[in-house]
Amino acid sequence: MYAKATCAVVPSIYEGFGLPAGEAMACGVPVISTDGGALPEVVGDAGITVPTRDHLALADAIRTLLADSNLRHTLAARGRARILELFSWEVAAGDMVRLYGEVVSRKVAH
Repeated sequence: MYAKATCAVVPSIYEGFGLPAGEAMACGVPVISTDGGALPEVVGDAGITVPTRDHLALADAIRTLLADSNLRHTLAARGRARILELFSWEVAAGDMVRLYGEVVSRKVAH
């Protein structure tokens, strides 16, 4: 369903991680989100972020994105690239291997 969307809007007041935004970005869908919780960390500069509880800013961002196909394509590509670079399973697995390596080295050193 994400891939069929023109854009994804995540108007959350608080998000622990921001899975809806990340899932949309992974599908190449441009994202508009609030700055609630971890959303800015997930979205970064790959989407439009508006202040939490600011319905006028949210409406303006939606209008802007719907009216500008170049911006939609730019943010869609940037969002997909951001997810692959920072949040893919390959990246997560590499981070875990590195973390376990650090823990094992500290244990061996002591």
